[in-house]
Amino acid sequence: MAKDIRRVFKRKRPLRAKVLRGTITGVVLVAVVTLGFFAAKFRTEGFPVLFGPASSSEAGQVTGQGTGETTTTEATIPAPVPDPVYHAKVIPLSLLRDTNALGVRLDTLTAAGFNAVVFDLKDADGVLWYSSATPLAAQAKSVSSDALTLDQLRAALSVMKDRDVAPLPRLFAFMDNTAPKALVDAKIQLAADPRQSWLDNAPDKGGRRWLNPYAEQAQTYMLDLIRELHGMGLDSIMLDGVQYPFRVDAQALLPSPLTVAPLMQFVGEARSIAHILLVMPVDAAIGANTAPFAGNPLSFGATYAVPAIADDALLADLSARVALMSAPPHMMPWLDADTLLPAVQDIFGTDVSYVVN
Repeated sequence: MAKDIRRVFKRKRPLRAKVLRGTITGVVLVAVVTLGFFAAKFRTEGFPVLFGPASSSEAGQVTGQGTGETTTTEATIPAPVPDPVYHAKVIPLSLLRDTNALGVRLDTLTAAGFNAVVFDLKDADGVLWYSSATPLAAQAKSVSSDALTLDQLRAALSVMKDRDVAPLPRLFAFMDNTAPKALVDAKIQLAADPRQSWLDNAPDKGGRRWLNPYAEQAQTYMLDLIRELHGMGLDSIMLDGVQYPFRVDAQALLPSPLTVAPLMQFVGEARSIAHILLVMPVDAAIGANTAPFAGNPLSFGATYAVPAIADDALLADLSARVALMSAPPHMMPWLDADTLLPAVQDIFGTDVSYVVN
């Protein structure tokens, strides 16, 4: 009998062991599968976010505390800030020397509906009318002996800011008869002797030197001025003379034919620094007499196009040209007289920017 009982227990022991081993094996398999699931989830999604929504798709879901309810809210996306609408008046630089007189003048202009003023800081002869501290301005010796000091300029800008009047300094770019005298690598050179400056006419007929849009030094000179002024709080810069000479002959050391690329590159780099208001003749803007620009300056990529308007004869043509563009600049006609404003607003709308002489 004892032998029979021993046989029974000997038969049951292996059964328990098998059950135990099976249980352990099952637990291990579950753990392996679970770990494998989360490892795969990590590889595809990364670590879970412990604080805040786990993904942008969940950013609008908010769970009510203690209620278990989930509500959905829309994320707030800031609206883009529109470019300003400028109603600008040209003022003489002399006003910037007398802050009291400047304040009186600005009060009169704001009462008349103007919110911006245009003044020259680099004129058509290339003379700088503020004391630029840029290295190339010093090398070019282009700062006038009667230039505004930086403190004077800052004081004038402060008066404008106090009255919510936007300062729009104008800089002539490559139309420059001054800097080429000293910046040898920036000028249009004489083909027969690159050490000499090319002139756009005979000396006895008022021939002028020009900066070369193809020259890196010429572009750097201008871009450094724009950076300097932007650093003083000037968000918008008006550029004039972004062009080749009106007449180019074989004596000029320039590629033939001239291309639009250097001018567009310059405007693009300038716009990466500040809003650019690009002055141009209206006939070039409608596609006529574009030779000095090697293309239509409307397409240069400026923030605002500033066509000079002497009468209303070409306004309809200008509007038609702008309508053909997929991404036109803001229009800001430069009016010889304020009597042209009704015609401009009739064509471009009452919210158009403009400059009045």
